[in-house]
Amino acid sequence: MPRFEVPQQTPRSQADDENLIGLTLDMKVLAELPKQELIGTLRHIETAYAIWIDAEKAKLTAPSEKLGDHQDAAKRAVKGCERAQLRIKAGIDLIESNPLAEEAFRFANRAMWQQRIHSIFSRACFKNRFGLKSGTYS
Repeated sequence: MPRFEVPQQTPRSQADDENLIGLTLDMKVLAELPKQELIGTLRHIETAYAIWIDAEKAKLTAPSEKLGDHQDAAKRAVKGCERAQLRIKAGIDLIESNPLAEEAFRFANRAMWQQRIHSIFSRACFKNRFGLKSGTYS
C-alpha cells in the first residue's frame, strides 16, 4: 500500500517577512492579551496579510513569474485572498466591538493551544514508546 508522510506546515516567520516582526501568533498569548494589545496584534496580522496580497498581485504582471496560461487562476486566487482579508477585518471589528465575540475568540485560542499541547505530548509519547526517530511515523 502506498504511503507518504506530509510534513507539518509552518507559517512564514519574521525571518521570512519583515512585516511579521513583532507579531504575536501564540494561541495562549492571544487568549490572554489585554484587549488593546489583542486588537493591535490582530490589526498587525491584517496589515501583514494585505502587504503580502499586494506582493502577490504584483506577480500577476511580472514576466519572471511565467504565469502565462495561468493568469485566470492566479487572479482568482488573489481575489480569494482579498475576500479573506475583508473577512479578517470584519472579524477583528467584531472582536473589538462585541464582548461576546472577544470572549469566544479567546476561548477558541485557549482550546487550540491546549489541543496543540496535547498533540505534541501524544506524539512524543508515541515516539518514545515505539523507539521512533524524529520525523519517522511508520
